[in-house]
Amino acid sequence: MIVDYLIMFLSAKQPRRLRVIENILHNKRTVTTLFWGMRYHILPWLGSNKQLTRINFDAAIDKLVGAGLANVSQNQVLLTNTGKQAQLDFERSHYQPQFLQFYLLGDLTKIERRVLLAGQVLSEYSYHNKKYAPLSFDEGELLAVKRWFQQQDKQVVATEFKHELQSFLETLPVQQANFWTMQLVGHQTAGWSAEQAAEQLALSAMDADMMRRDLWAALTGFINERPGMLHELIRPLITTSPLSHSTQVTYDLYKQHRSISQISQYRHLKESTIREHLLEVAIFMPAQFSFETVLPAETMQQFSQQYVGDIDHWQFKVADKDDGQAFFYFRLFQIMRSYQSHD
Repeated sequence: MIVDYLIMFLSAKQPRRLRVIENILHNKRTVTTLFWGMRYHILPWLGSNKQLTRINFDAAIDKLVGAGLANVSQNQVLLTNTGKQAQLDFERSHYQPQFLQFYLLGDLTKIERRVLLAGQVLSEYSYHNKKYAPLSFDEGELLAVKRWFQQQDKQVVATEFKHELQSFLETLPVQQANFWTMQLVGHQTAGWSAEQAAEQLALSAMDADMMRRDLWAALTGFINERPGMLHELIRPLITTSPLSHSTQVTYDLYKQHRSISQISQYRHLKESTIREHLLEVAIFMPAQFSFETVLPAETMQQFSQQYVGDIDHWQFKVADKDDGQAFFYFRLFQIMRSYQSHD
C-alpha cells in the first residue's frame, strides 16, 4: 500500500495539509489540491491510491504521531526531528520510486493488465492452445487485445513482443528486471504475485508494491518513446497530458487567442471555471504556459513588490471589487514563482 510510504510525503520544514495529501492520493482534482500538491512536490502521486479511505489515511497519520515522528496542528502535519531522521532511515532502507516522471502518463493499472494479457495470448498461441482462462475477464481489455492481436503478423508477433520487452528489461538493474519478469503470464505459467516475487527477492511487501507500480510506469515511459507493437497495444491508455478533458478543451481554445470571456460564452461555463482550467494548465505544464501573456505587466510588478519570502505564507489581499480575477492573478503569480525558484 502506498500509504505505508506516507512518511515520505511529509516534511520537517513545511507544514502540509492532511486533506491535500489524502486528496492527491485519492485523485480529487480541485485546483486547491493541485496547487498545494505542486507545492509539496507530490503531484506525480495523483490518483495513485484511489481505494484509500479516510479512516485508513487518518490511522496512518495517527500512527506517525503516536510514535513521536509527526505533529498535527490545525489539520496540518509536520515531521518532528525524530521523524526527519526516521524519514532518512526509511529512504535508505526501502525502495524509492525512480520513474516518477511517467506516473501521470497513463492508466498504469490498465496498462499492466493489458500487457500481461497480451503476453498470455501470445504464449498460448505459440503453443497452439485455444483452451485457457484469460488473465482478465474485462470485456473491454479482452476486445482491445483481440483487435491488437488480429492486426499483427502472426509469423513474427511473438518474437517481436519478446524482443521489445527484452529491450526494456536491459535498461533495468537485475533485481528490478527479475521482479518484472516474474509477473509474466504464459503457457502453464501463472505469473507470480507481488508477494511471491517479494519473498523470492527478499523484499518487503511494501517495497514490492511500490516497485511494481514504479516498473509499470517505467515500461509506459519506455514504450511511449518508441514505435512498435507494444506502443500500438497501450496507445489508447496513454494520455497526451495530465490535464483533465475539459481543461484541455479550454486550453486549446485559449491557444487560439480567445479571451476568458469568449471561452466562457462558447463553452457555456462560468468564467471562474475557465480560470480554474488555466490554473490547472499552469500547474501541470508551466513550460508551455505563458505567464507573462496572462499576467498584466503592471500586476506582475505590483505583486513582485507585494509578495516576497516563503510562497506558502503569502496571504491574498482582497481587492475592493474582486470578481475572481484578482485571485486568479495572485494564484498564477504563486505558481510562476514556485517554478522559477524551484522552491
